Amino acid sequence: MSILYPAFTRDPITIDTTEAGDEAGVDIVVDEDAPAPITGFIYNAGKQLTKDEFAAQLTATGAGRLQITPSKGKYCGTGTKVELIDEETDEVLEIYYLIVCGDVNGDAIGGTADISLTNKFIDGTNTNWYIKDTVADAEAKRICAELAADVNGDGKVDSEDVNYMELVTAQLAEYSYNTESHL
Repeated sequence: MSILYPAFTRDPITIDTTEAGDEAGVDIVVDEDAPAPITGFIYNAGKQLTKDEFAAQLTATGAGRLQITPSKGKYCGTGTKVELIDEETDEVLEIYYLIVCGDVNGDAIGGTADISLTNKFIDGTNTNWYIKDTVADAEAKRICAELAADVNGDGKVDSEDVNYMELVTAQLAEYSYNTESHL
């Protein structure tokens, strides 16, 4: 006599963009090319978004949920942590970080403070990017800040990025969002 056991399968749990983001004219990019323990980066969500505005642009599929921890106060800047959590086990399955072009310090605003930090990084006087505490891992902090500082998307942080940041801060240019991690 054979005993048969039921085999249960679950729908995959993933992160996806929503129609709300599409309707708002936002083309979010979820880039899964990242070093462990980071699963990936989220680009092009917009700037100075509240947690609710950012959350409306993303969804978890399957039996998953998203936990979003803003990088500073109520705004989601560079370093905002997005965790994909299995609702049945409460296990964190994936970790993503938001990258806002030009927002090096994670305050959700690209400005003179970000330019100053980038200059100090380039000349070697500062290797601490000061991304807020939501990015607990020092290596993750460095990666997030460098991706945000690489505003021209050429894979390096240099004076060309600072010049571009200055133009954007003076409202003489706009960012063409960097959507590749270049890692």
